[in-house]
Amino acid sequence: MSRALAWAEWLLNLLGAVLVAVILISVCSQVIMRYAFNNATMWSDPVASAAMAWLTFVAMAAAVRSDGNMYVRFTWNWLGDAGRRVAEVVCLLLGVVFAVALSVSAWQLMEVTSTATVEGLPFDMSWATMYSITLLSGAFIILFTIERLLIIAGGRK
Repeated sequence: MSRALAWAEWLLNLLGAVLVAVILISVCSQVIMRYAFNNATMWSDPVASAAMAWLTFVAMAAAVRSDGNMYVRFTWNWLGDAGRRVAEVVCLLLGVVFAVALSVSAWQLMEVTSTATVEGLPFDMSWATMYSITLLSGAFIILFTIERLLIIAGGRK
């Protein structure tokens, strides 16, 4: 399972890099078209905004796997080994609760917006498709957190 999740993390990091490139290309093309040719594009703002939103959720999920999310651990130094383990498990369980709530609300939002289309894109896309990253991110966060909880339960760090 760990190898499959490592591969998933690698794919999330790759997708994050692609999304950064999409943002860069979209914004640069908008600036060039607007100021050099006095002909602004309609598609670049929605594409850059969507890519930024997707990047947020992709990076959040990848950071859970690599334990790269920011949270305060300085108080953990005041606890012994058992206290640190309890604090980590509580934080991870709270993360699972957040991820489940995120996934459920994403599912509900996708149902409501399944027929609405995103305007300004050069192709048809529903808002539900746009919001699907939220559901995927929540699922990856749950999987990565379960992996971490299993590692802790096995006595490894």
